[in-house]
Amino acid sequence: MRWDAAARAWTALACLICGFALARTLGLTDPTPWLILAALLAIASCFIKGRAYATAVIIAAITLGASWWTLRINTHLASANDQTNELRIVRGTVADEPRLIDPRGPISFGPALRQLFTLRTEGGSVRVRVTGRLESLRIGDTVEVQGRWIPTHGPLNPGEPDARIRAAQDRRLGSIETTPTLVHRIAHTPTTRDQLAHLASRLRARSLAALTPANHESESPSQGLALTRSLLLGEDETALEPARDAFTRVGLSHVLAISGFHLVVLVWSVTLALRTLGDRGPLEPLCVASLVVFYLMVVPAEAPILRAGAMAICFLLADALGRRHDRLALLGWIACTLALWRPADAFSLGFQLSVGLTATLLWLGTSTHDRLWGSRLKGTVTTPDPTIPGRLIEGAKSLVSASLLCWLVGLPIIAWHTGNISLLAVPATLVVVPMCIILMWIGFLAIMGGLLSPALGHTLGGIIDTLGAWITDVVIWFDESPVSLVRIAPISIPLAGAAVALALWWCASGRWRSIPHWLATTLVLGWSGMELRATSALAPDVLVRIDTLAVGDGSCHIVRSGRDAMLWDCGSLTRSDIGSRTLPRAARALGITRIPLAVLTHPNIDHANGLVDAARTLGLRTLLIGDATIEHAGASPRGQIARALADLERRGVAIRRINAGDSLTLGHTSIRFIWPEDGFTSREPNERSLVAVVHPLHPHAAPPHAPHAPHAPPTPQEAEPPASLLLTGDIQQDAITRIIASNPGLRARVLEMPHHGSAIREAVDLLFHTDPDSIHQSTGQRRSADPRMQHWRGIWLDGGRSWGVTATDGWIWSEALANGTTRSGTNAEAARTRTR
Repeated sequence: MRWDAAARAWTALACLICGFALARTLGLTDPTPWLILAALLAIASCFIKGRAYATAVIIAAITLGASWWTLRINTHLASANDQTNELRIVRGTVADEPRLIDPRGPISFGPALRQLFTLRTEGGSVRVRVTGRLESLRIGDTVEVQGRWIPTHGPLNPGEPDARIRAAQDRRLGSIETTPTLVHRIAHTPTTRDQLAHLASRLRARSLAALTPANHESESPSQGLALTRSLLLGEDETALEPARDAFTRVGLSHVLAISGFHLVVLVWSVTLALRTLGDRGPLEPLCVASLVVFYLMVVPAEAPILRAGAMAICFLLADALGRRHDRLALLGWIACTLALWRPADAFSLGFQLSVGLTATLLWLGTSTHDRLWGSRLKGTVTTPDPTIPGRLIEGAKSLVSASLLCWLVGLPIIAWHTGNISLLAVPATLVVVPMCIILMWIGFLAIMGGLLSPALGHTLGGIIDTLGAWITDVVIWFDESPVSLVRIAPISIPLAGAAVALALWWCASGRWRSIPHWLATTLVLGWSGMELRATSALAPDVLVRIDTLAVGDGSCHIVRSGRDAMLWDCGSLTRSDIGSRTLPRAARALGITRIPLAVLTHPNIDHANGLVDAARTLGLRTLLIGDATIEHAGASPRGQIARALADLERRGVAIRRINAGDSLTLGHTSIRFIWPEDGFTSREPNERSLVAVVHPLHPHAAPPHAPHAPHAPPTPQEAEPPASLLLTGDIQQDAITRIIASNPGLRARVLEMPHHGSAIREAVDLLFHTDPDSIHQSTGQRRSADPRMQHWRGIWLDGGRSWGVTATDGWIWSEALANGTTRSGTNAEAARTRTR
């Protein structure tokens, strides 16, 4: 079988990735069987020919990929330490300069100051998080750190990536939280590697200083300056966080994270500058490659940056050698090398887009451009010398064709990974990318000038700040358009692959009057509709479902009935990205594309700091709040809750008051608020938390609740069937006592444990009074370890019921069924099932 160079390279890459997927699915920890099978196939291929030979080689490549994944990933996963919250002493060498961050956003809670650095130990690397300001610490210092050990956990919520895989690939053992007094410097013995890292750190510090305007006094950069630092140096600034999500939703995330786009601009700019000096032959790509290496020393050594740099350097060196080569084949072998270097990256969106879209441009870029704008005549036809306007027009045409091609091919890949379809990606690219290129040109000049003369960098810093602010405003304007983004439920890998193949087929040979192309398009769209409809609805026998996400110290519940969804609180003290990442990922994995309604039970930030982001990511349009929240916002107009409510109103979210006696409809259920009663006052906002019961719209939809031993049978006062769900917020002693007294017949099949499972006698009284089948306790590690609640939890579990705790079980879900029974589960149970 004869294959050309490109086919061989890309077949090898496909075999490696298939082997990775096979080993990842099976989870074997011994690579020996894979290696034996590969050796047998290699020996067999020496004695066969034709199709049998090709088949043997392909299967051997797949088994080699499986053995490599097993050796690099699975063996380290099997030996990972899952202990948590233990005190530990770690000794190692400082691998990077401590970085100062402020993790607090406008409505978040946490330590005001943190410093991060990495320790190299004998077994791998450890991330150190220091609360407070450290004394001078340099790369190469040997230090001893004592603190709370935090291992790398698996996914706690639906849709979360498994961080343990990347940790095993990068040999990251975990992280440790400590204070400056528990970080002890022992010695300073830098190696050559440390000296190079220190040099790179100094160059990076000089570059950051060069991009700062002369009159800039604050430690926190403005949004425009933060954008410039992200574009040129890969800085992850807190000030850029709101705009970062906007870039992602508009389809411009590749602009912020340094990738192939940035290096293309750098290589193109330097090449143009060198060509003004004349034709230098092989010296030209060598000079450009040297500058790329220097640039890689300044920016962070992260996977997207290193991947783009490796691709650029390989292409430049191939050009410098002067030999004829197939760029598509070279890219395939580069991708194989990158996959072997970092096998887990092969399943990432960044790897698939950078490699896949680069290959698409090399393969179809010229033909797509010609089909859109017409091919230029070649041969004896004379054309006038190009003018500057002509060059600009041709550049704009190339940008349009490249953007359209990349959008069509990348759309199914992005939809499969994120569930987002950016409808304005092409026009946003045409507007924003030229502005970013100009900003990068000025930024490169500022960095080069600042390394020589800081005054020159400071002079250009004001221009950079202004232009960066303009770009950010343009992206936010695109993002706020009602047609900028469409969210879809999860789609299958076969569907995503079929959509990519369809896009490539259209770009390669499609015609408006081609019946086969339109027939294939109709089939793929029909397939998509069936999948999306099947994944976005609850089962027919489910009256109501509640999903409680694991958000640490906080609460976030998704309540669904039919095709309607509602948030019951959305906040966390330990996760600042709950509304921008944790909740959207979980919602998509559960088949939810929009959550237009939310309830904020009371004015505590651990129940509220994800709501503003939820308005952007999940289309939140109505927020229900009680009198306690209204009074708190009025008394503290500059507080976090008041600012959050004001931000939500600016985003078009309608904020409405609700209290006891009010009700609303959600799908097939009625939600009735039973607390706080009119006239109830308390200094504690927790006591005035909203409490609601969820009932079927049709009272006879479910048979009477059958209590479980050892609890007492229902009292004679019980006149109504049990509620499907009782949502309690953070009510405490007084509220619980009054609710029990005023609702003697209150029963519930699913109960949200009040105040995160606080160990008070009244909470236990409510537990026995409502007699639930399933209990949801959203809490952090501290409260989950309380022996008093563990005692009652043990009793409940022994009685055949379920009691999920997010700190130990992760995500919890329960479904109240139409036949009067309840289904429940946790992330921990699902993880045990996957590993069996």
